[in-house]
Amino acid sequence: MRKIISFVVFIACFHACSTIYYDKQQTPKVVEIPEDYRPNIGDKKVRSQLLKEANKLIGSKYKYGGTTPKGFDCSGFTGYVYNKVKVDISRSSLTQAKKGIQIKVKNAEQGDLVFFTGTGKNKISHVAMVVSNDKNGLVVVHSTTSKGVRKDNITNSKYWKPKVLFARRIVD
Repeated sequence: MRKIISFVVFIACFHACSTIYYDKQQTPKVVEIPEDYRPNIGDKKVRSQLLKEANKLIGSKYKYGGTTPKGFDCSGFTGYVYNKVKVDISRSSLTQAKKGIQIKVKNAEQGDLVFFTGTGKNKISHVAMVVSNDKNGLVVVHSTTSKGVRKDNITNSKYWKPKVLFARRIVD
């Protein structure tokens, strides 16, 4: 009996480590992005697909630990959107913050990720995806606890602007 219980626990743990986000109607080929990946910057096709997928989700509710359109937390949202274009960036904001290359926030482009602190220290507590970054400010799409998935101009936000830590470039 102990062997059976041990085997079931092993299978459950093994399955949990291999979980990915996907649309059940279509199983995508998911690609793991190595931490030392250096993207070839310039291809706008994937970036526009990211924004298209993110825009479809505006208005989705916030749900702690949520990873589906029924409810997202911040990293569940970014992970879901990236997975829709067949790029697996993992589930947590901490591991997402190690993907791709770090860039200056002023250089962030559509599809790049921006990381925030909630404590005033350097601890990551939130992630958002860049919609645009121009003379009008840095606009992101993210899942917020108060209003769910939405767009915000963080350049003009007294709440978000002081919490910005850094940005990461994940895709070409």
